[in-house]
Amino acid sequence: KIIGPVFGHIAGTFVDCFVKRAEDLYG
Repeated sequence: KIIGPVFGHIAGTFVDCFVKRAEDLYG
């Protein structure tokens, strides 16, 4: 039951980093 929140946090961090990199490349 702990895997859900942990995975969600990691996924959110990954998406945030991806968005920031995309903004740097295409912004």
